[in-house]
Amino acid sequence: MRSILSNSFPRTAPRFESAIPAGRTGWMKLYSLSDIGMFGAVINLNKNSNVQSGAFNQGHNLHKLTLTQAATLIIPVFPPKC
Repeated sequence: MRSILSNSFPRTAPRFESAIPAGRTGWMKLYSLSDIGMFGAVINLNKNSNVQSGAFNQGHNLHKLTLTQAATLIIPVFPPKC
């Protein structure tokens, strides 16, 4: 999923801006109806961060909510080319 949170994504009732007004924070809980593994990160890029001292610009990994034995994760490892 790669999108900007707005009134058109994700589709919510009430609208996104009614649930979380501008300048406020909130929670988004992602889940699956089947037993799968999900992971990801949240990244906020504020292009005004170099001129505005209070501009929010950061990211972090998503936290686990539940654990599963059903998922397998394969992480490729490549040797450095030096």
